[in-house]
Amino acid sequence: MPTRIYRTPVRRATAAPRRPDWLTRRARAARVRFDRQPQALMLLEIAAVIGLLALLYLSQVATLTATHQTLLREQARQTELRRQDADLHAELGRLQSPAYVEQRARALGMVPADPASVVWIALHDAGR
Repeated sequence: MPTRIYRTPVRRATAAPRRPDWLTRRARAARVRFDRQPQALMLLEIAAVIGLLALLYLSQVATLTATHQTLLREQARQTELRRQDADLHAELGRLQSPAYVEQRARALGMVPADPASVVWIALHDAGR
């Protein structure tokens, strides 16, 4: 018995859809304009793009530098305010010390009260 060979049918490639003539003409015209463009103009355009990117970069750097300077000023101000706060707390502690209060009272002519001469008045809270 002979061996059978099976073949799959070969499909022919379909042609790609053709572009309309007006589109082809426009594409050719654009290509001709691009080919005729002088190299100097292309370099000028590239330089302009690079210049704009450099300008954008420098703008960002300037903004960052200004923000950093502001941050440094505010940190210096914060340090100064903390120092003033510590000084004021130390002054408050000195003014509230019993030794200072007694010294100041004596300077104003006050004398310590005699415990025997102190009069106590009892107030009643009338039902409250």
